[in-house]
Amino acid sequence: MKEELEAKIKQNRSSSDRSSTLEAKLKANRRERPSRTEKEARLKEMNSAGTEHLHQMFASEYKGRNAQRLGVIADKVAEEQIVRPSIVFSSGIPSLDIHLGGGFPTGAVELFGEESVGKSSLASEMMMAAQGSGNEVALCPTEFVDVKRMEAVGVDLKKLILIRGDYGEDVLLTAQAWLTEKNKRVLFIDTGTGLRPQNDFPGHWILMMRKWLSETLGLIHLNNCIVMINQARARLSIKPGKLFAGGSDDSARKASHLFATRLELSRENVTENEYDLVVNILKNSLKAPSRMLSLPVVKNEGVDVWKDVVRTAVAYNVVQKEGSWYRFTDINLGQGEEAAARFIEEDAIGDIVFKFLLRRVAGF
Repeated sequence: MKEELEAKIKQNRSSSDRSSTLEAKLKANRRERPSRTEKEARLKEMNSAGTEHLHQMFASEYKGRNAQRLGVIADKVAEEQIVRPSIVFSSGIPSLDIHLGGGFPTGAVELFGEESVGKSSLASEMMMAAQGSGNEVALCPTEFVDVKRMEAVGVDLKKLILIRGDYGEDVLLTAQAWLTEKNKRVLFIDTGTGLRPQNDFPGHWILMMRKWLSETLGLIHLNNCIVMINQARARLSIKPGKLFAGGSDDSARKASHLFATRLELSRENVTENEYDLVVNILKNSLKAPSRMLSLPVVKNEGVDVWKDVVRTAVAYNVVQKEGSWYRFTDINLGQGEEAAARFIEEDAIGDIVFKFLLRRVAGF
C-alpha cells in the first residue's frame, strides 16, 4: 500500500514537471511572437503580394483565353492579322467618298428608301464609277430601266450585263454564278424587294435573300461587290398574287447584318429641276458610320459633282464663303453656289481645289 502511494506521488511530480516544462516553453514562445504592429505589417505585405499574384494570374488567364479565341498572340498582335476590307470602287462623288472612307468595300451594299427619292439615280452614278474603275458591271432589273438617265450619267450600256429570270431564285442563282466566277465584278440589283420568290408568301422573301446573301458573300472574290436597292414598304397584302415581295421594313431589317454598308436615302429642297439627295450612312465597314450628307442632284442628269465639290470644300475650309461669294485663296469663284461650281468646272482651278480637298481630308 505504501509503495503504491509513493508511485502515484512520483507520477504526479513527473506530470507536474512536464506541465511546468510545457508552460515554460509556451511562455518562451509567447515572448518570441510578433507584436500587433509587426502582425499588421506582415499581414499587409502578404495581402499586397497575394493581390499582385492574383492580378498576374487573372491577366495571364485572360490573355490566354483571348489568344485562344482570337487565334493570335496576346502579348504581341501583328498588324497584318487585322484585315481591313478593300475598296472595290469609288462612288465618283467627292463628299460621299470622304464620308465612306474612300468608296464601297468588298461585300454587300444596301441603298434603301421610299419611292422616288433617287435610289436608282444614285445607283446609276455608282455603275458609271464602277465601270470607270475597270470593273465588269451587271444589273438585275426588276423595275423600269431608265436608259436615258443611265446614258446621261455616263454608263456604258454596251458593256452592261443584264440578268433576268422568271422568279427571284432563278435571278439570284444566275447572279451568284456570274459574281463568283471572276474577280473585279460589281452586281447591281434594282430592286431586291422586287425579286419575287416562287412561293410568294409572307416571310419567304426574307428567307430567300438571307440564304442567298450568306452563301454568295462566302464565295465572292476580294474585289467583288453587291449593290442592292431596297424599297421601304410598311404594309403587306393578304390577297394571293398581290403580296409585296419585299415584305415590310421590319422583314428587310432582318437581313441588315449581312451588308457591309447601308445607306438610307431621302430628299429635300425639291424644285422643278433640282433637289438635294440626303444620304444617311447607317452602317459602314471602312469608317465610323452615323454620318449624314446632302448631294445636289439635277433631274435627268444625276449628281452635280462640281457643286458637291464646292459644298465639301466649304465644309473643310478649303474654299471660303463670305456672304454669297465664294473664294479659293485669292481667287474669287463667283457669287452663289451655282456660279462657283460652274467656274471651277470650266477652269483648270477645279482640279487644284479637288486635290487640296483630298489632301485636307484624305486618309485613303
